[in-house]
Amino acid sequence: FSPVPKPASKLSKCPMPVSSAGVEELVRLATTRGEGLQRIFSCLVLDSGGAYQQGPRKEPKRILEKAKEYGDVSKVVDVERGTGSYDSLKDMHVAILRLRSLES
Repeated sequence: FSPVPKPASKLSKCPMPVSSAGVEELVRLATTRGEGLQRIFSCLVLDSGGAYQQGPRKEPKRILEKAKEYGDVSKVVDVERGTGSYDSLKDMHVAILRLRSLES
């Protein structure tokens, strides 16, 4: 595990305009893909010994606020949210390793 984040240039592969249209597109993507994303993270957490609680979807008004702050709607990456809880660092470490393996 390396705590060094990826360079910012690699984070945004598809810039989206800071506009209500960009926010609507991001919400549309979350609506159509959110269930699958939640399922992936739920399985990752549960399979590594944790408990998973799905969070609320970020509201369009808040997405627009964050997009203006970041300068790009595609940098708002927490539209779908959830929390993984662990009783041991070992189990949490297993989840982090599995999550990191998805990068390749």
